[in-house]
Amino acid sequence: MNILKVPLPEQAGEDSVSFLPLLKGETPESFREGIIHHSYNGIFAIRCGEWKLLACRGSGGWSLSEDAAAANPIVQLYNLADDPMEKNNLYDSHRTKADEMMKLLNHYCQSDRSVSISAVQR
Repeated sequence: MNILKVPLPEQAGEDSVSFLPLLKGETPESFREGIIHHSYNGIFAIRCGEWKLLACRGSGGWSLSEDAAAANPIVQLYNLADDPMEKNNLYDSHRTKADEMMKLLNHYCQSDRSVSISAVQR
């Protein structure tokens, strides 16, 4: 809307970021360290560079039934550069990275710029 110079109310477009600087050939300021993923069934994940953290037992999508997912850890961490198919959960061996990413996910979800954190704490 800013390309049209139409002001938005403070809480409108809460998860939106203007790409007007890109259209003008400028380099925009980074809005976030990570990208939030939110699946159709309410599962949250965050991606920071080559790392992806899922706050769920399953895939967050269609690929794993709830019964099959019940045996999985509540949090999953993958290095997408080394494991693009997300087969090797690194949560146990990279707890510090997982904790950092979970804190960031919680921060985004608790801020005025995203949805309620209650959905993350399943």
